[in-house]
Amino acid sequence: MKLSHSSISTYSDCPKKYEFKYVLRMPEKPKHFFSFGKSVHSALEFMYAGEVCPPLDDVLEYLETHWVNEGYADIKAQDKAKRNAENMIRDYYRKHAPDWVKPLSVEAKFDMTVDHVRVTGFIDRVDMFPSGDLHVIDYKTGQSLDVTRIDDDEQMTMYQLAAKTIYPESEVDTVSLYHVPSLTLHSAKARTEDKVNALRDKIKRTADAIARKEFQATPSEKACSWCDFKPHCSAWL
Repeated sequence: MKLSHSSISTYSDCPKKYEFKYVLRMPEKPKHFFSFGKSVHSALEFMYAGEVCPPLDDVLEYLETHWVNEGYADIKAQDKAKRNAENMIRDYYRKHAPDWVKPLSVEAKFDMTVDHVRVTGFIDRVDMFPSGDLHVIDYKTGQSLDVTRIDDDEQMTMYQLAAKTIYPESEVDTVSLYHVPSLTLHSAKARTEDKVNALRDKIKRTADAIARKEFQATPSEKACSWCDFKPHCSAWL
């Protein structure tokens, strides 16, 4: 079994949806917001991947050549999204290129074992403070962001655990969500051991429930209204 933050969240939201997506591997419709986020993330990864900060034109060209066009209603909607992404990158570049510092890693891949459960994923960016402690950063590209989520966001707890696994000789000092549209960094101190252990317990409980094939539906009008698997779900048949 291999889990990720996304698959664990899917199981928490609806075990039946997990079964459709990860066990039966039924396809979902492409979502434009996922395509948009992936495109912007790839451009920011390129900006920090080298030994020096690349010119803005190179970053914009990378965005263009790696643009993900799936999920948009039509060409007009895609063009509007692309212009929005270009403006986002320009604004980000103007603010951060002058103080550019090479991160410790970008798109840091992790593959760790948590209580005998394999957990994988990628961390957008890991910086190192002069003290040698780590700063874990996750980019967010949605138009709005609940700034309070940084205090309890389980994804950031997982990334903290992963960063410690990748860099065992360092300690994580800070975890941050960077909201690209507003150019705002929302930070919190590293999670307490209690929060990390709570996540470990959730990972184990989720894996155990999946192993027992507990895939009951948890229907709700709000959650199910945008679920691609609704036509196949026994809760709605």
